[in-house]
Amino acid sequence: MVDDELKEAKQLFAWNRMVFVIIGLWPLEPTICFFHTWLVYFAFHLFMGFADLVLVFGSLEEVVANVSETALESMIIVKMVVLKYSGTLREAVVMARDGIMEENFSETKEKEIYMFYNAIAKKFFRWAVAFAFISAILYHLKPMETRLKAALANDTVPLLLPYRSHLTFELTDMTTYILIYAYQSPMIYVHTFHTAAVCFLITLVLNACGHLAILARRIRRIEPNSSGNSELQLGNSVRRYLEIVRFSKLIDKSFWIILLEELVTTTVCLGLASYNVLVNADLADTTTFMTFVMYVFTMLLLIYGYCFAGEYLITESMNVHEAYYHCDWPDLPSSYRKSLTLCLIGTEKPLRLRAGGFYTFSMAGFTGIMKTAMAYVSMLRTLVL
Repeated sequence: MVDDELKEAKQLFAWNRMVFVIIGLWPLEPTICFFHTWLVYFAFHLFMGFADLVLVFGSLEEVVANVSETALESMIIVKMVVLKYSGTLREAVVMARDGIMEENFSETKEKEIYMFYNAIAKKFFRWAVAFAFISAILYHLKPMETRLKAALANDTVPLLLPYRSHLTFELTDMTTYILIYAYQSPMIYVHTFHTAAVCFLITLVLNACGHLAILARRIRRIEPNSSGNSELQLGNSVRRYLEIVRFSKLIDKSFWIILLEELVTTTVCLGLASYNVLVNADLADTTTFMTFVMYVFTMLLLIYGYCFAGEYLITESMNVHEAYYHCDWPDLPSSYRKSLTLCLIGTEKPLRLRAGGFYTFSMAGFTGIMKTAMAYVSMLRTLVL
């Protein structure tokens, strides 16, 4: 039963692959043609969005609406480029995939520990991607409510587009409107990919957490004896810890730029989206209100994902340090004690999920991010009033 669950653990990587391969970004199967097609399309879309920002500059309401889109889309295009040209991501994925092999688990309990973290990653992937997909669809259908209300009231039906974009021509006929609307439809996938990329990082981090928890259990079960087996077990634990540290550093090298821009941009987007929720709460435009509610919830879910994954990483790496500390020191040979002292020193500093090499994602940090986002909301409300 547990072996079957261990095989199912690999499904999580299959889910990530399914999303990434469409855009040509799966590290084990890179597709240059797909990636550059998407990159050109998205770069052009983003350029037209910035052109619209220049034109509406001076109107706070219009600027807020534009930045809510272009800030997030800028974050996505940077993420695409960084993931594509990362020199360490492929190695990290290979290490994570190989870590699910049967020979890496010595007993059923270790498999259960790993499956606990795998189950968390699976649940987060399901919920986050589902909410992102629904939010993207609602955002894409946002103009339809306005058009429907205008049609029922026998008013002039406006030709509104889902995303803000500067057109070099006047949109007057239905055929052109449908074509432009269809042209913006791939943005549904692009926004879903953004969330899937966050889930991918969380998958890798929780994979490291699972192996750290297993290592802590093994260290606690080391029994001092005169046969030298305890020293062998200690040596194996050190080698395994160094492998996990290397895996953690690969994640850090692959994602530190992404995490830094996520920290800054997501906080801004969260504040802008929360402001839009407050603005639209008293309006009759239900679709717009619900769209921004879903948008806010998705942003909260993503930033929470970074923080709880970072918290787990800190906790499990500290558990490894404590496991060394609680070994039976009095019954150990002097040479073994020296080795154990070095292990304590080496594991004293916990592993962290960091943005830009200086900001640590944790549950305490989540509170700070929320306070910053709400400060943006208060500032916008003050400017409007």
